[in-house]
Amino acid sequence: MLRARLEASEEEKSKLIGNHKLEVDAMRRELKDLQGSYSDALKWAYTDEIAPYEHWIEEGYPEEYADAMVELQERFEQIIKDLR
Repeated sequence: MLRARLEASEEEKSKLIGNHKLEVDAMRRELKDLQGSYSDALKWAYTDEIAPYEHWIEEGYPEEYADAMVELQERFEQIIKDLR
């Protein structure tokens, strides 16, 4: 009886460890994606170039989004010029 309980406990432990490893792997993938996004955002923030409309379309964004991003970047550019 104790042996059966021990085996059941070890089996449950193995399942929990397996699930934990899957969760950790998913978190690592998410972290890597976020780090890439953050890095891309910093590169964009420090560039003086505007990402063209085509860039947003190629990235898979809808036309309305691409238009809005170009407009936003142009406003940022103007604000920065005004601050100088």
